[in-house]
Amino acid sequence: MKRLHLLLLCALLALHSSWAQSIITGHVRNHQGTAIEYVRVLALAPTDSAILAYTFTDASGSYRLSISSPHSQLILSAASMEIERTDKRIQNMSQTCDFKVKESRIVLKEVHIKARKIWGQKDTINYSVGSFIDKNDVVIADVLRKLPGIEVTLEGLIKYQGKPINKFYIEGMDALQGRYGIATNNISAKDVATVQVLENHQPVKALDKARPSDQAAINLKLKDEIKGTFSLTAQLGLGYDTQIRRNEELVGLYFAKRRQHILTGKSNDNGQDVQNELRSFTATSPLPSLTMTSLQYPTSPDIYRPRYYHNDTHAFTANNLYKLKNEAELNANLIFFHDREQAHGSSQTSYFLPEGTQIIREDLRNRSKINQLESELRYNINKDQLYFNNLLELKASWEQENGMVSTSEELEQQMRQRYFSAMNTSHWVRSGEGGRGVEIHWRNAVATTPHRLRIQPGLYAPRLNAGIPYAELSQDVRHKAFLSVAQFSLLSAWHIGRISVNPTLFLHAQHQALDTELGTTSLFGAYHPLSSREMHNGISFTRLGAGLGHELSYKSETFKLSAVLPLFYYHTLMQDEFRPKDRLSEGKLYFEPRGWLSYQISPDFTITLNGSMSRTQPTLSSLYSGYIMRSYRSLTRNEMRQFSSLMTNAGLSLAYKDIFSMLFLGGGVNYSYYHSDAISSVKIETPLSVVERLPLPHSGQSYSANARFSKGYDWISLSVSGDAALGQSEGKSYLQGKLLGYTSQWISASAKCTLKPIEWLSMEYNISWGLHRSRREGTAWFTPIQNLSHKVISYVNVLKDVAIKLTAEHYYNDAVTKGRHFTLADLGLSYTWKKVRLSLDWTNILDARLYSTASISDLTASYSYYDIRPSAIMLKARLKLF
Repeated sequence: MKRLHLLLLCALLALHSSWAQSIITGHVRNHQGTAIEYVRVLALAPTDSAILAYTFTDASGSYRLSISSPHSQLILSAASMEIERTDKRIQNMSQTCDFKVKESRIVLKEVHIKARKIWGQKDTINYSVGSFIDKNDVVIADVLRKLPGIEVTLEGLIKYQGKPINKFYIEGMDALQGRYGIATNNISAKDVATVQVLENHQPVKALDKARPSDQAAINLKLKDEIKGTFSLTAQLGLGYDTQIRRNEELVGLYFAKRRQHILTGKSNDNGQDVQNELRSFTATSPLPSLTMTSLQYPTSPDIYRPRYYHNDTHAFTANNLYKLKNEAELNANLIFFHDREQAHGSSQTSYFLPEGTQIIREDLRNRSKINQLESELRYNINKDQLYFNNLLELKASWEQENGMVSTSEELEQQMRQRYFSAMNTSHWVRSGEGGRGVEIHWRNAVATTPHRLRIQPGLYAPRLNAGIPYAELSQDVRHKAFLSVAQFSLLSAWHIGRISVNPTLFLHAQHQALDTELGTTSLFGAYHPLSSREMHNGISFTRLGAGLGHELSYKSETFKLSAVLPLFYYHTLMQDEFRPKDRLSEGKLYFEPRGWLSYQISPDFTITLNGSMSRTQPTLSSLYSGYIMRSYRSLTRNEMRQFSSLMTNAGLSLAYKDIFSMLFLGGGVNYSYYHSDAISSVKIETPLSVVERLPLPHSGQSYSANARFSKGYDWISLSVSGDAALGQSEGKSYLQGKLLGYTSQWISASAKCTLKPIEWLSMEYNISWGLHRSRREGTAWFTPIQNLSHKVISYVNVLKDVAIKLTAEHYYNDAVTKGRHFTLADLGLSYTWKKVRLSLDWTNILDARLYSTASISDLTASYSYYDIRPSAIMLKARLKLF
């Protein structure tokens, strides 16, 4: 694999060196010397007039072209609707080439001139919202799903050319800090003029030369009449399924040059998933997961969440951004979320063991309540040579969960948890000429989460309580963590040729405290901690680390390189008051290189090679030696020993776009390999699973390939997109005391089509198919699982302001016996009058109640059934108050 990467890199460098690299700039003016805007300048091959590169002139009439071509000469052409085409034959070399053109307006007879749907210049692609919007689109998320090259998942994650975006701006400002679902689900589609995609976007201007990016950002350009005015939109909804339901919203928006305010208040109990739009798609946390126990829940269906989400939700958000006099920004954001949820489902889990198949069957009814509060305060300066960002985040939550489980007997689950965390991130960059400068990044975080899991009646008395019956089993956990991570970099301290080298010093300090106690409540109501040391933990965990690395970066018109070569030393100290002799004090050296290289073959075609190698650092969650009841049917413990684990990944991807024809293509191949010195041993004692980590070297690997396309047409407003993927993974599992090899294979494909065949009819069709299979080493394949889904949405505008919405969904899974075919249908009627939109929706017309699905992974198959929401009617009035 290393040899393959080296050969690919050499081939790319050889290709780059054999083609002439030319930068051509100039101006386009008329004979009076007036600059002409938006003239298309093309570089053509002299042999067949193939387009090699293109751009448009700006307001000053200037243009800039970057050309990679083997031709010694080029044809440079300037043309637009207002000038005569002018051609020049030039040498393929960097130069300045000005045009003096003759104005000549083209007169067309009985032709309707339509605005261009997509246009671009350099790394910016613009989508005209007015060219894609339909009268039935309400919020900007409805339009984003139609744009070629852009994908919006069911969860609201936005991708461009298959990669998640790294920033979401409104008029160039980031008020939401990654929670862009608040914008996409609340800003009216009619208020947005243009959706911009900022390719290869580096959010920190001072790092643009030192650290290239291969991700894109989204920027919403609003209409002029929206800017500087406060708008308030309200929604009132009342409905009925088996009881009266409600859906209310109040959204206030203000976007001005120097400040932005986004205020939302929402309340519903009809399945609308408000929490999903409150999540951050770009934020990361250095804190480890502190929750050690959980209730056993039914497997959630892989369909649209409002179909099965039985909720009672209240949410409030206040997102405020202020631009200060020194060009700094101040963010103050607040989120409150309250929810009560009910869930009911059943499952059957099959373990393919050497001596036969073990099956665990469960029927689960759960209720949960959560109160969550989050706040953010950010101060940011983002200039070409100076960047400073300080972000303070506070989070708190209170959760209560209750559940009933029916297996061989009835039992009750209860979970109580509190959580609090505080995190401060400071990032400072100072750069100068040539990108040289200093970067400091410092993150401090603290968190605590006491929680308790209770199971009634008492289970597993022979294993846990010397065979003495008891009434209740309780798992108490008190888990705290503190973490501090610092990074100091000298930007472009020296160069290797044209490659910038940034030496970086890393410092890391982490401390965790974990106290767990497994206890029983006797039949007479007296609580007693279990006497065995195996059922307790009292751990102090400290990890100190330091590292020195080099970050390599290179950026030109055609090549981009970003690589990090860090060498870390971590020393781990760990002791358990219940096992004083098992004290751990051990240091290890880690080398974890990662990076990517992209080559822009043409302005529209890019190839990217990426790779990484990492050694997993054992965390406290994989080092505790006392048993912890992770759920009512899972007991887990490990060895207090640092096992080594190596993961290697490599991938090659291609991306092509032609914005004139609205065509976007992409795909790639990936390979990963892992090796670990330890393995999780699973022993099934139905329904209990006892999991222990054992010293046993093993390895595995996986291969995958994917492809995607997206194409828009002016004809009947047609847009088609699709993707496909296939892969295979090979690994080891340790079940019932035996090491078993397995192989899993999968293949999937999906497609989407939107069109407007006639003025009063618009349609959308989605199809998705997948096939999964698995086998144990040396045996035949287990029965594969195949699933297929269809979804059709159509709008019929019977009158100018009246629309009928018809939705039909069908799901098929050949592995389930009950509910193999599952069909849903909805009917909606909407009427728009001035600033008021009335809608009457009848969901789940067929009153389907049970969704069935199946999946297979490694040596485990799962079959689940889940109650979905019943047939319901909801009347909503959405009105813009001002």
